[in-house]
Amino acid sequence: MLQYSHNLFSVLVLAAVLSLVAGANDARAEGGDIVVRQPGAGEVFTAGETMRITWLSADAEGTVTIDMWNGDAAEYIPIGANIPIANGAFKWIIPSNLYGSQFRLRISSDANPSVLALSFSFFSIKQNNTPGPGPGLLVDSGSVRIAPNPAGEQIVVSWDEDVKPVSITLIDLLGTRIKTQRVDGGATAGFRIGSLTAGTYIVEAQRLDGTVERGKFIKH
Repeated sequence: MLQYSHNLFSVLVLAAVLSLVAGANDARAEGGDIVVRQPGAGEVFTAGETMRITWLSADAEGTVTIDMWNGDAAEYIPIGANIPIANGAFKWIIPSNLYGSQFRLRISSDANPSVLALSFSFFSIKQNNTPGPGPGLLVDSGSVRIAPNPAGEQIVVSWDEDVKPVSITLIDLLGTRIKTQRVDGGATAGFRIGSLTAGTYIVEAQRLDGTVERGKFIKH
């Protein structure tokens, strides 16, 4: 009975610590007891340096996968997989050509991917020898054009002849796919955007083979 009470007390103490850390670091856990501690909101890293990633979890067994949302490019970047959850930390060398201002970390359980945590808010990665974050990778190749930009009520998307998209998708910086329009041999696609909140959005043109070209516009 005494051993049971001690174990129960330990579980309750750990749960309380997780709750306090979540509040202190503004981390968000979805569906499980994983709390991202580092990186924190608003941190600025430099391409090529080592990022220290830390977390807390009520589970002592199992493994996690770590990836990072790049809001500038509207895609997830894999960082590591099959990492023992009990480690509570992982070091990642940031690629020298990766930079931007809309990054967010995700840690998910390999046994149950619905058990995950996101770092609370965005952090930045700046280029070496530059004063601040630059544009994200693979965002605007110039092959996809949006007009007007900035826009208020409607945009018209056009693309180079060699793109030959089968669909055009409007995506926000959190990766939510808002609208998709099929393309049947046309040269443009139009979207009404009056109901969208002000901010930056990605337009993705997907080819038949699954490859994409992207452009970016501002909704005012």
